[in-house]
Amino acid sequence: MGCLKNDDVVLDYRGIEPLAINPNANFPSKGVFPTPLIDSAFGVTKLNLTAKYSFQMPAPQDIKVSFTRDDATASQYNTTFGTTYLPLPLDCYELPAQAIIPAGSQTVILPVKLFPNKISGTKKYIIAFSLTSADGVKIAENFKTMVFTLKGQ
Repeated sequence: MGCLKNDDVVLDYRGIEPLAINPNANFPSKGVFPTPLIDSAFGVTKLNLTAKYSFQMPAPQDIKVSFTRDDATASQYNTTFGTTYLPLPLDCYELPAQAIIPAGSQTVILPVKLFPNKISGTKKYIIAFSLTSADGVKIAENFKTMVFTLKGQ
């Protein structure tokens, strides 16, 4: 016996709306392993957050996107993986208020500046950022959050 195959099937994508996603989201997506430790002692000074207009065509106009710190997800990460990472102190990083996916494009990177000299000792820290606004474009719930784990110098 074999599979029946119908090459005449035409998929109908009408009615599918565009989504804003973080294509690098790593939690709580299944099948994606937790982010490995990043050692701030080796000069990590930037974390990248990516926002993408996920549709068959590029963004029709500029889309302002924002990420916010997500302490609830960081706590959930600790619970899920049995870890005890501390929340990264507010003065250890700088998050731009927003970025813009330009019209005709699909992606923008929002750099988070780290201050490694403020990340103390050998403690292990966690910070999560979630895509929280995208100029009225619906945000995919399962592709919006990025968790980073860091350790002191």
